[in-house]
Parts: sequence; structure tokens; C-alpha cells
Amino acid sequence: GVAVASAVPAILAVAAAACASRRCRCLWRGRFLLLSRSPAMCADSEALAGKPEPLPSSQSGVTGCIGVVLLNIGTPVSTSLEDVADYLSRFLSDDRVIEMKDPQAKQEILQRILRSGSAKSAESYKQIWHPSRGSPLLFHTEDLAVGLRRELGKAYEVRIGFQYSEPSVETALAQ
Repeated sequence: GVAVASAVPAILAVAAAACASRRCRCLWRGRFLLLSRSPAMCADSEALAGKPEPLPSSQSGVTGCIGVVLLNIGTPVSTSLEDVADYLSRFLSDDRVIEMKDPQAKQEILQRILRSGSAKSAESYKQIWHPSRGSPLLFHTEDLAVGLRRELGKAYEVRIGFQYSEPSVETALAQ
């Protein structure tokens, strides 16, 4: 909506300034510009971007444009205990989130956190979940992508990539 559209120029200015001052990483990979303040996301994005080349324009449906991928950690699919536990498991299993050398001890701690924290987290998600649009992180990111796409014009394709949920960074880069 209006708030997203008015925020897009400011976001572009902040992104440009942050990249210029190296407060975030700007990574050009093929036709993608990846912006992130998270070293973990940048590391994964660098690894992913180094593997497959973008699809030829005849296969991707995009001709001669630059892809912009908005990165974030992700969100559960729903507020159900199962979906929240699944999301938390993916998030907490990342070695950069819980740094432990002993894999068995890490697994035990992960299981304890999931047993005790999943229900609390599911309740917290229910407090903020939108009745028709779902996860605030997802729909606000989608709104931002729409506004950014509109502001940048046809020369750019804007995608969303989440680290621990869908749409994944891999999916965003493949598009």
C-alpha cells in the first residue's frame, strides 16, 4: 500500500549508503543483486550464487533484467504447533545459531528447546498472525517486494528469499 510505496525510495537510499559504507553486503551474482546485513545470509548467498548460473532468459521468462533478492530468516507456514516446531528446528539446527562443537550435546539442547519453546512460540505467533494474510514477516516482505518492483521498473525483477522457510533463497535465485 501507500506505506510500502513511500518507504521504497528510503530503502533504496539506505541500501546504497549501507553498501557504500560496508555496513551490509552487496553481492552481484549473474543478474542478481543480494543485499543483506546478515553475514550468515551473505555466506549462504555467496555459496548458492557460486553454484548454478541463472537460467537463460528463454527459460526464465525474464529478458535482460537484474534480479534483486530480499533476504530474511523466514517464518513458520502457520501458527500450528507442528509448523512452528518445524520452523524452529530448521532455524535452531543452523550451526551459526547455536554454536556448539559437540553434536550430541547440541541435539539434546535443541530437543529441549523445541519441547519447551514451540508451544510458547506458537502462542506468540498467534498474537501477531493476520487473519487473512498470515505471517506479518511474509506479507510485509511481499508488500515491500511489490513496492520495490514498482519503484525500480521493468529492468529489475524482485524476489523474496528466506533462510529457513519458503520461498527459499535457492528458489528466489532460480527464478
